[in-house]
Parts: sequence; structure tokens; C-alpha cells
Amino acid sequence: MALSGRLNVTLDELLGGEVTPDYRIGRRHGLADTRRGSVLPLLDDAEAGLRAYLISMPRSATVEAPFAHKGTELVGVVNGLVQVLLGSGRPVLRRGETLLASRRGIDGWRNVGDADAQCICPLAQR
Repeated sequence: MALSGRLNVTLDELLGGEVTPDYRIGRRHGLADTRRGSVLPLLDDAEAGLRAYLISMPRSATVEAPFAHKGTELVGVVNGLVQVLLGSGRPVLRRGETLLASRRGIDGWRNVGDADAQCICPLAQR
């Protein structure tokens, strides 16, 4: 039996659950239709001082950062093999690995793997 059935709620009710004002859900529908080679805002809350983006890259694609460095940046690879383009190097990250950029920004990302790649980039805004 599905979790929603055991809880006696619909799947929509389960996924749309209420949260207190201390939390915010950045839910996106239709991510499968996301244009490849794009940067998609997942959560953009200037009041909270945090923004999160999904970077999708087809094989061999390079995506430039569409924003200027304004604070600490973090890249987390969701899937694939991603080269992070920095002013001081070009590290390659695999699924589950992260890179923190605290002094200088990230210039972009390059998919160096054999399949599509995605990474998440939350940005703290100062």
C-alpha cells in the first residue's frame, strides 16, 4: 500500500503539506520538460537571502553562470560528471560531490561525462 493510502490522504495532499513560516518549499512541476543547457530557478527568495538553481546540461554542453558573485556559492552535482569553471581552476565533480566558493564566484559549468548532467547551485545573497 502506498504511503498516501496508509496515511489516508491523497498524494496531492501529502506533497502539498503545510509548513510553518519558518520553512519554505521550492516545489517545481514538470522538471522533465526543462530545457537542456539551462539554469532554472528552484527557489528565489530575496527576503530569506537564498536562491537555488538547477543547472541542466546535455553531453558536452557548457553553461555560463547567469548571475554575478554576491556571496558564498555552493555547487552540488545531482547526476553526471561536471567540470566547475572557476577563475583559478577547473575541478571535476561527480554525483554527490560539492564545491564551496566563498571568495570568488563560479563562472560556469561544463558536462564532461557521457550522459546528461545536473547540478544544484544555492546562492547566499548578501
